[in-house]
Amino acid sequence: MKQTTLEYEIIHSVTEQHLNEIEEWLSDKQNESVSPIYNHWDFISAKQKTNQMMCLKVDGSIIGFITWISHFSYPLQSIEYLVMCDKYQGRGFGRILAKSCFDLFREKGVKVVKLQSATEESDIFWKKMGFKRYPKEYDCNKYHYKFIVNPQTNISANMVADEVIEVWDTYSSDENILPSYTFEIAYETDSNILKTPIIMLCDDTWRMRWRRKNTILKDCKIKHFYKNGEFALYEILIIDKLVEKEIL
Repeated sequence: MKQTTLEYEIIHSVTEQHLNEIEEWLSDKQNESVSPIYNHWDFISAKQKTNQMMCLKVDGSIIGFITWISHFSYPLQSIEYLVMCDKYQGRGFGRILAKSCFDLFREKGVKVVKLQSATEESDIFWKKMGFKRYPKEYDCNKYHYKFIVNPQTNISANMVADEVIEVWDTYSSDENILPSYTFEIAYETDSNILKTPIIMLCDDTWRMRWRRKNTILKDCKIKHFYKNGEFALYEILIIDKLVEKEIL
């Protein structure tokens, strides 16, 4: 990959004029080389109106764009498209645009980004950007994931800690089975916010337990645990705060 030395600008507020520039090179009707992505133009251009789009300008021209799915209500965000003008591909601009997008996501409280790559080439690109596939045993899930904040690391189940979140990669109430993952809970001063969030790919039918010394505060399937700071889909768990009295 050639590294760029050209001046560039990240465009956060995309205008109709920016869209017109993108449509011109994306359709390229004069050269009869319309990109397959142009078939989704109505969907892509709608992102400008909802402010779910970012562009990259180089030498006064828009040469690429990235879009995402939702507003910033959750700590998980999904990228839909990252598209670069053909003549600027392979020069590092896609990486610049993706990193700028991740910076925005962090500012908005996003902790994990997911996407589904459409081609082998894009698959290689996103892996270089730090994305990982969901565990192989879940072949039906074709998404790639990237944690854009540093999560807690798993500690030994035998390590002594005053307060922990424990996760089993199955649902079993057998107390003889040690948890598959154990995370020590440490809070910010005078706060219920964790110093470091717990983030992991999972199955929401797995067992999860919140324990403070010998007191069990909650013990159930992941999908029945989350509230007030815990975020869980069938695929991922994110905990950045714990509120004991409001846990269901």
